[in-house]
Amino acid sequence: RIGVIVDAIVEKAVTDVEAKYDGIQPEQLKTIRPDAKLRQRLNKTVSRTLNEGWKIGVISASGEIGLIRREFTADQQRLDLASSDFLDFASFTMTGNITDKVFELIRGIITTGVQNDKSLSTVKKEIYEGLASRGLVTENAVIKALGAKPGNIKNTDALISTMTRTNMFKAVNDARHSYFTDPEMGGFVEALEYSAILDERTTAICEHLDGTVHPATSDIWDTYRPPNHHNCRSILIPVTAVDTWSESDTPTLDPQKGFA
Repeated sequence: RIGVIVDAIVEKAVTDVEAKYDGIQPEQLKTIRPDAKLRQRLNKTVSRTLNEGWKIGVISASGEIGLIRREFTADQQRLDLASSDFLDFASFTMTGNITDKVFELIRGIITTGVQNDKSLSTVKKEIYEGLASRGLVTENAVIKALGAKPGNIKNTDALISTMTRTNMFKAVNDARHSYFTDPEMGGFVEALEYSAILDERTTAICEHLDGTVHPATSDIWDTYRPPNHHNCRSILIPVTAVDTWSESDTPTLDPQKGFA
């Protein structure tokens, strides 16, 4: 669904360019930006998508605690406020990241096209091929615009999918962290343990953090709460008052750039 709306944003931008490409002036390139209504629609769709991740996080956290002590539960009103803050920021950020990447490419290709007297059809082709190569448009949109998908590109919307999965996992983990550290829990969750999936896809940072334990309210989780890289699959699991635990050493590896 997110990809479909990005397609609409791109199509609207290309249509606008088609109407004024001949004779376009350099200063006009700055006005090529996302349609306001479509951008708002994208933001709402991202928010709804991430909200599903938040719900999954709350349900899983509640279930895990309930298996140990049924009397402990987080305050729903406080969780709702935390959810609202998270969704407002995360959806705004993800929407901005997507549209910034899309329009940086579009403006660059149009600028080059104007400077080199390229035809409108060539510029349009380069826009869609460029977006496809960067994973920023669906296959259907490319086929609709160009008549065929570029043969050397496997997943034309790979980056959009990666950003969606990564932010979904962030929603899950932020919800779980909010639940485990809620004051209504009375400190029952004393610490959190980093749990990574260990296989051929495991990154160095997640392998380094797997099994490490730190107090639930430790500042370490401000830096190392998953996701710690694109497509991160790790989660934080609760260590409660009925468990025996000791704090791990401070991590020595950094998350992927942009995730700390």
